[in-house]
Amino acid sequence: MIRSRSLRSEYSTAELIKAMVGIPVARPLNPRTTHKGFDFRELRAIVSDRFVIDAVHLSPVPHLPWWVSSQYFMICRPKTRS
Repeated sequence: MIRSRSLRSEYSTAELIKAMVGIPVARPLNPRTTHKGFDFRELRAIVSDRFVIDAVHLSPVPHLPWWVSSQYFMICRPKTRS
């Protein structure tokens, strides 16, 4: 919204409220053009199947909740096979 200099959001009011309390929002049919409905928790689950997640960092405001800091970085290493 800041980059486009507009207060218009692709989320409805109900979707914004859902997202703020951690309820998943439906992904669009073509997610390539938007982050709408992206849930880092699903990605984390997929990544953790094959990697050990050593650390997680949020940005741009690392000490505020995830819904304020929209960038989610994982530091990972491959899982060792036993």
